[in-house]
Amino acid sequence: MHRNLIRILLSTFLFAQPALAAVELITPEGQRVRLNDDHTWDYVSPDSAQQPSESQQPYALLRVSHFDELDGRACRLGVILQNNLPYKIKSLAIRFSAYKSESIPYDSVTRSFSEIKPTDRQYRKLLFRNIECSAIHHIKVEDPGHCSMGKLDRFSAQSGDCIEHIKIEPSELVKISE
Repeated sequence: MHRNLIRILLSTFLFAQPALAAVELITPEGQRVRLNDDHTWDYVSPDSAQQPSESQQPYALLRVSHFDELDGRACRLGVILQNNLPYKIKSLAIRFSAYKSESIPYDSVTRSFSEIKPTDRQYRKLLFRNIECSAIHHIKVEDPGHCSMGKLDRFSAQSGDCIEHIKIEPSELVKISE
């Protein structure tokens, strides 16, 4: 029965569309089969299955919502973390550092995001003291390695592991990057 199904699928694809390259199908039993353009077929092992490209990987999106001057003595930044991951972000700490020039850090603020279900978002305010917004050259987003989301938890996460799941949206308000 199983081999007959594969033969039927193979003949259907090979004779109906002879100009196609290899096609992968999944049998009713869940096995992956590659139908080759030379009229042969073979099983596809799970290891050889094509991994999603980086652009197809799910991520959480971090974006700046506002950038406000507070009487020349502080700069307030609003950020939103949108969870586009297929799992809940239980906790995630992100360090934001304000730089006065390309290489001079001035102030750092760490904010935690927690219990963000897939498709939900969370807002946080950042306050950089004793610096005007216009004096900030850029904001650097850093990962202190404190997160619990998916396969990562606060005991296994290393510095850099958590930020790999975050994409930073460019902002017209302030230069922000990893």
